[in-house]
Amino acid sequence: MNGASDPGRKEHHVLWTSGWDSTFRVASLLTVYQRKVRPYYVVHPGRPSMEKELQTLEVLRTLLIERYGVDESRLAPLRALAIQTIDVSPEDERCYQVIRDRAFLGDQWRWLPAVARAVGPDAIEVSVHQDDNATRIVKDLVVASGGTGADKYYELASFAGAEERHLFGSFTFPLFEFTKLDMERSAKEAGFIGLMEATWFCHSPTARGRPCGICNPCEYTKQEGLGRRVPSSRSAGVVVRRLRGKASWRYRQVRQLWRRI
Repeated sequence: MNGASDPGRKEHHVLWTSGWDSTFRVASLLTVYQRKVRPYYVVHPGRPSMEKELQTLEVLRTLLIERYGVDESRLAPLRALAIQTIDVSPEDERCYQVIRDRAFLGDQWRWLPAVARAVGPDAIEVSVHQDDNATRIVKDLVVASGGTGADKYYELASFAGAEERHLFGSFTFPLFEFTKLDMERSAKEAGFIGLMEATWFCHSPTARGRPCGICNPCEYTKQEGLGRRVPSSRSAGVVVRRLRGKASWRYRQVRQLWRRI
């Protein structure tokens, strides 16, 4: 990861989830390129991992400043956007459904365009990378822009379809060429791999604050080469916990099943 630093450049607006990919981008900008970062996070009370993610973001910020020597003035306070205040339009929903009917696309793309509108005219960097479902959808619809190093990113091309432009057109993709293992190697070279190990990825943390091992992000983490970070999901307790909150009859059935084993 080479590239001349430019401390005077405008802030990079980054969607920071506390996960591996977005943390890699934030840490690279701050420690390698000496850039300014303004992070954003969407507060979603219905999301089981929200509290853990916010706690992790605070830990990561502290580590960046105290262990990795980042000047606090270059890492702006986290701007939290409440999901209830984000105005998802009928067109957001329509475009999402059109694309979702063609290929799987995460639920967050229902409301990310509304997030971009709430933030303002500056494009938000999202950490779409090589193994993402979104990458498979837009891989032939993006072009490289910017420059080199911190300034290299991909964005949607002008020839992309109307629905793709609506959903993805307000974002840039600086990690589009990377896999999670590429990020791991680069973080080791840059000296912040310890920070990466403090990131969070699971959507359904256990009561002990560990990854559940069976949600989609846990599965993706294993598939993308970082299975060492995911605990075994074989215990009955994990399965039962995952089913809590669903229909009570399903929960009772599972409990009865485990009693027979």
